[in-house]
Amino acid sequence: MTAAHGSGIHRFLGALGATAWVFAASLTADASGWSTWLRGREQDAESLAKYAIGGAATVEAPSEKPTWSITATTLSLTAIVRTNDTELRVEGEVGDSLDRWSLDGVVRTPAASQSGVPEGCQRQVFSVDRSLGQDRLFLRLRPVFGAPDI
Repeated sequence: MTAAHGSGIHRFLGALGATAWVFAASLTADASGWSTWLRGREQDAESLAKYAIGGAATVEAPSEKPTWSITATTLSLTAIVRTNDTELRVEGEVGDSLDRWSLDGVVRTPAASQSGVPEGCQRQVFSVDRSLGQDRLFLRLRPVFGAPDI
C-alpha cells in the first residue's frame, strides 16, 4: 500500500494490532552519486528510496526490501543502506502518529550478517524501544542529502 504524505512516499510494511512500521523517502537535494546512478531518469522520492535503501546497483536493478521485526520490547527495521555516498544519510525516525517524527530513541547498529550486501552498502538495524509509544508507534527510514537538520 502506498499513501502520499508530506513530501515523501510512505509504504506500509506491516502491522500488528495498533502497531505499524513505515518506510518513507523524502526528496530534499541532489548528490553526484545519485545523479550518476539515475542514468538520466527522473529524480523523485521513489528513486531516492531505491538509491539509498536496498542496495540496487543501478536504477534498473532489483533491491532488497527492508524487513521489520517486533519483540516484547523493541520495534526494528533492517535494511541495506548505501554508505558510499558522503552526501547521503539514512535516518531512522520514530513517531506516535504519521505527522510527528523524531530521531530521539532510534538506535542504528550494523546487522550481524552482511552476507549478500553489495559493495558500498551495509545492512543496518534501526530499533526503538516500544515503551516510547502509547497505543501505537511508527518507525520509518528517511533518506536525505546534506547536513543534518539542527
